[in-house]
Amino acid sequence: MEHLPPVGWADVATKDDLRSLETRLEARIDVLDARLSVLGSELRTEMANLSADLHSTLRTNTFLLVGAMGAIGGLFTAVATLG
Repeated sequence: MEHLPPVGWADVATKDDLRSLETRLEARIDVLDARLSVLGSELRTEMANLSADLHSTLRTNTFLLVGAMGAIGGLFTAVATLG
């Protein structure tokens, strides 16, 4: 007993104190869970929008690259034919 810190009985937690703490923690966890659900939903929406934008950009760049390659091939063919 001499190794215990010098505190009084007012500093000892009771079962009611622990229940109160549990109730408050559960309420805070519920609030955080709701916030995370909203953030997760917003993140999924944003990712879907980015995916659609990326798909559109890649399609545009592919068509531009194929068109440029066709034009360069046509130029090489014209130079080879005329030269």
